[in-house]
Formats: sequence, structure tokens, C-alpha cells
Amino acid sequence: MSDSTPFRRPWLAFLRHGSAEAGGHGLPDSKRRLTERGRREAEETAVLARRARYVPVAVYTSPYPRARETAEIFLDRLSLVVSLREDARIEPEADVGVALAWVRGLVDEVASEMLAAKAPGPGSGTPGAGGIAGGLPLLLFVAH
Repeated sequence: MSDSTPFRRPWLAFLRHGSAEAGGHGLPDSKRRLTERGRREAEETAVLARRARYVPVAVYTSPYPRARETAEIFLDRLSLVVSLREDARIEPEADVGVALAWVRGLVDEVASEMLAAKAPGPGSGTPGAGGIAGGLPLLLFVAH
């Protein structure tokens, strides 16, 4: 990043998982997976993100299969290799105050890492992650 390129903090995005299997009948909520419709929804969301030039620099998902599947499809459709991290702080039973404090800390941490690495900023003309030139850096959380 040159001195003339403005540094921008990463954006936050919270993505709800795609449509999932119906619960009940002995299937615990924590084991529900995406339906075919849910997989299509994840793919369509990725297309919209690409058009908006959002570039995930980190992706966090709850441990629930439907959230992880949504994140994996999203990244695959964007052809991005980004670390996908599971964290129980964003599962349905999690304490909201704890989750918000954690997210605030992550934003600061990622922003510091980007600044230290002199990552290209939006509009710099330099390809970002996944080759999306001038993309907006994004912290993506996939949850319920």
C-alpha cells in the first residue's frame, strides 16, 4: 500500500445460513444440514457479493453444519481460499454480549494485521484476495 492509498477497516457482514432441513423427528437442531434450496441461496449470495466486490479476509461460522456448509459454498463460488474458522460464540445459544465483544476485538485485530501487512486498500487497483481488484475487505460471520 502506498502512502497515498487510504487504509480502510474491514467491513462486517453477518450472513444467515441457507434453508435447512426441517427439525424434529429425532434430528437435533445442531445437526440440521442445508437443503438443495439452501445450497442455491448460498451460491446466489456469493454472486451478489462478487458484484459488490466484497472480499472476505476472514470467515467465521458457528459449528452447526448448515452454517459451515453455507460458508464453504460461498467461498467456493467466489473461488477464494480464505481460512474458515468455527466458533461457538456465534451459535444460537451463545451469549450476545460475549459475541459482540469478540467481534469488536476481531475487527481491531484484522485491521491491525491488514495495516501491518500493507494490504491493498479498496480502489487501489491491486488485486485483493481472490483476485477481486480493489475489493472491499470483509469479515464474514455465518450464523443463525
